[in-house]
Amino acid sequence: MKRLFAMLLLLAVAGLSWVSAAPAAEDATTPPYAQWTGTFVLAPNVPFVWLRQTPVATASIVGSQLSGTRLSALIPAGTSGMIFEPSNSQWWGFVSDGRIQGWVELKSLVQYVPPTPTLPPPTATPAPPTAQTWAVGSQVRVKASMSFVWLRAAAGSSGAIAGTYFPKRLFTVLGAPTNDGTQFWWQVRDVVSGQGGWLEQNALESVSQPSGALSPDGWKVSDVVRVRAQVSFVWLRPSPASNAGILATVRAGGQLWLSEARQSDGAQFWWRVQIPNSSVVGWVEESALEFVRKG
Repeated sequence: MKRLFAMLLLLAVAGLSWVSAAPAAEDATTPPYAQWTGTFVLAPNVPFVWLRQTPVATASIVGSQLSGTRLSALIPAGTSGMIFEPSNSQWWGFVSDGRIQGWVELKSLVQYVPPTPTLPPPTATPAPPTAQTWAVGSQVRVKASMSFVWLRAAAGSSGAIAGTYFPKRLFTVLGAPTNDGTQFWWQVRDVVSGQGGWLEQNALESVSQPSGALSPDGWKVSDVVRVRAQVSFVWLRPSPASNAGILATVRAGGQLWLSEARQSDGAQFWWRVQIPNSSVVGWVEESALEFVRKG
């Protein structure tokens, strides 16, 4: 019996030692960054975030940001740029996309690492380039194999950079290609922002469109469009801005009538639309829509 008691005593002491040696739980109130600085993008599993007026989950929404958008860390007066919300045990950071600024949950962001361009290996006898047969008004996109592309103000690799775009970004063809002696360049316009410029042909691929489909440049008032299948839903807003209120929700495949010519908010195009057989009218971002038929 004495031997059994001694063994139990040793086990109890060993258990206490193991508990005391266990690491302490991470302090949720410790700032995730020593200094709030740099550029951030949405985490891979986060499709979009809302920028809020104050660092609280119930605060007013000042805008939304989609995956791929770069956000710069800012430090408002009287803060470190990061604020802890005890009620939800989460940190908020103050950011800006160059147009709007607000607070966003830090768990939705990761620090941006600029991609490193990969140059193709040189070939001894390069074949002369051949121009694609893309028609004016058709859509092309950045190849998935490209890390990024630069939209240039002139047809050539020495042209000024007008924007940086990532794989699968859509563009509308504006004219015939130009050869700079090395490769072909296409004059295009970004479907989302409306920014125009030139892209090298080797970075682009054609986008299949349904028979009779028109690019947004050919849409007219009274034409019928619908919410793209790749978009879960859209909000109809009272004005052409992503921070405007919400009038109604239309899900993927929902058809709409164009009721007014498109407008740009400086970042993307918007169309004023009407829900068929109703009096509901509002604005929807062009990138969420596709052509159905002429009105």
